[in-house]
Amino acid sequence: MLLSTEEFDYVIVSSGLFCYPHMPTIEGFEKFHGRILHAHDVKNGQDYKDMRVCVIGASYSAEDIASMAWKNGCKSVCCSYRSAPMEYEWPQNFTTRPLITSVEGSTATFKDGSTEDLDVIIVCSGYK
Repeated sequence: MLLSTEEFDYVIVSSGLFCYPHMPTIEGFEKFHGRILHAHDVKNGQDYKDMRVCVIGASYSAEDIASMAWKNGCKSVCCSYRSAPMEYEWPQNFTTRPLITSVEGSTATFKDGSTEDLDVIIVCSGYK
């Protein structure tokens, strides 16, 4: 067995810490008439063409995914937040709502009592 020693300026440890998505429990998710997925599973914006998209989260993933869906022709984007909305000037077909509290059929109800019909809910809630 040949042993050797090498010297490096930097070492990167990639142990997969952020690979188990955190999915919140929201009433009605199990019976939603559309598609629910975590940001971890989003591959491209073309999947959301002509759809009404809701992105739950107020950080970088939510911003990226909302923008990507819009650039690829979604009908609308709803950005739902838990504690504070994203501070952006969104295009005209974007809305910002507090956190979804429940879903019935394809209609989401938000903490402020407002509702919105959706085709896709993308959860950007981080990882376990």
